Amino acid sequence: MDYSPERAGLNAERLSRITDFLKRNYIEPQKISGCQVVVARHGALAYEASLGLMDIERARPMLDDTIFRIYSMTKPITSIALMQLYEQGLFQLNDPV
Repeated sequence: MDYSPERAGLNAERLSRITDFLKRNYIEPQKISGCQVVVARHGALAYEASLGLMDIERARPMLDDTIFRIYSMTKPITSIALMQLYEQGLFQLNDPV
């Protein structure tokens, strides 16, 4: 994917710290086997990284197109997104759906 921190209005050097932080605090101490990170702002992709392993037993690296089974995790993610929109005043909790 094509990404540009500058186009998104973010600092490239600061975003690059994300990779080091995740590796040092989560991947290397084996708290998680791997992860994918995307940072976007105002519709522009600013940063992306695939870190660690997607398959520990086969030592297969995490790829940009690795598919995750997230099961019911979409519910809390959607709830958080909606509450952020609510905080911005974009809708009221008693608005008809």
